[in-house]
Amino acid sequence: MKKIKSLFSNMNYLVLIIGTVITMYPVLWVLVSSFKGRREFAKDYFFPAGKWHFEHYVQAWVDGNFGTYYFNSIFVTFFSVALGILFASLAAYAFTRLEFKGRNIIFYAFLATMMFPPQLGLIPLFLIFKKLHLLNTYWALIIPYTNGAIPVSMFLLRGYFKQLPYELDEAAMVDGANHLTIFFKLILPMSKPVLATTFMMTALGTWNEYLLALTFIQDEALKTLPVGIIEFQNQLAVNYPMLMSGNVLSFLPMVLVFIFLQKYFIKGITGGALD
Repeated sequence: MKKIKSLFSNMNYLVLIIGTVITMYPVLWVLVSSFKGRREFAKDYFFPAGKWHFEHYVQAWVDGNFGTYYFNSIFVTFFSVALGILFASLAAYAFTRLEFKGRNIIFYAFLATMMFPPQLGLIPLFLIFKKLHLLNTYWALIIPYTNGAIPVSMFLLRGYFKQLPYELDEAAMVDGANHLTIFFKLILPMSKPVLATTFMMTALGTWNEYLLALTFIQDEALKTLPVGIIEFQNQLAVNYPMLMSGNVLSFLPMVLVFIFLQKYFIKGITGGALD
């Protein structure tokens, strides 16, 4: 029996290793290809046979206007995710700590909005933003991104908040704390894992969003990285190694965010998923 369990355990590790290799191979291929020359890119070997072209990153940054795209993506992502998590956490607190009529109905109505794809609201949003003169402004992206981040964030936060003992709230109220004090000084400090999880999930979706950024922003100075990558590709024609450098520059920030916050991720996603 022990041998059978050991065999299944080894098979699980083997499946995980194979899955990791399959998942990581495209990423490694893009990374290594960014250092190849244009002629080497068409060859069969994996690593550059001659010189490693580190200058591709400098050229991509300068010629591809990546400084502007980076600033726009960071600015829009930061404010969208910050506002989304703030509103979602306040709503999650209300759904777990406050008693009011129709609480569950309102909560599930919020979750139901996750079933509607963002493409469904593209034309109405465009007309509304045009009427309000918000096209070609950061608000044209921050508003829909914030709205899109709220449902899934609220779902995870609500599940995590429900695990926190209510006795802490009662003790704080005895000491004269109100709901805002409990929320900011008690609940949020104890919710770092799920906050990190929601930050990663919503930041990744916002950072990579393309359709709304392409539709609502035409000003070159306000474009984000996903749109900038496509324009960079059109400029390069067949210079694929430099295009690979641009792709690495585009996904590197999210990889770093995950590396620094990964210790919170599993705890946050499992805790927040409980209802």
